[in-house]
Amino acid sequence: MLAYASGQGKYGFDIVVRMSMFAGGKRDLRVTLQHEFGHAVTLMGIAPQRTFADRDTVLTEGIAEYIGEGAASPLRSERLPEVRRYLRDNAVLDLDFSWPRQESSVDTVSGAYGVGHFAVTCLVKKFGQDKMFAYFDARVRQGQDTDRASETVFGKPWQTVSSDCAAWIYKTAGVKR
Repeated sequence: MLAYASGQGKYGFDIVVRMSMFAGGKRDLRVTLQHEFGHAVTLMGIAPQRTFADRDTVLTEGIAEYIGEGAASPLRSERLPEVRRYLRDNAVLDLDFSWPRQESSVDTVSGAYGVGHFAVTCLVKKFGQDKMFAYFDARVRQGQDTDRASETVFGKPWQTVSSDCAAWIYKTAGVKR
């Protein structure tokens, strides 16, 4: 593992970084730190024992990737090859896809992180950054179900938003569905 953010009580986070992974400039320390601090900022105040559904993992990792990359296009991410492989190997028909298990390959997990980045970017492109953050707040922080949060924030059913974004991800990443 390269780095992680670990909730310590309701308002504390430990950010742990494996510095040896950055030797030789193979990894971008700034992006990694921004990603992990993105977790701390977006999840602050949520009890760490709360468990998240897969769709929440897509959002929590996607928003951390979005923050980590400084809102840059996911097409500029070093994860793009893994994203394309992930999309070819795994059906992502909507944003409620199953997050890879811990025993999955590094490439599979990296691809899922990248797909999460694409998902959050799609929400920003379609609805604006403020609404993306409002949806994240309603869904992840407040625990509203996806349909209620989507209807409230986006004015559309979640299945419509989610399916439209999945199609956008495939098209933007240049992968046939």
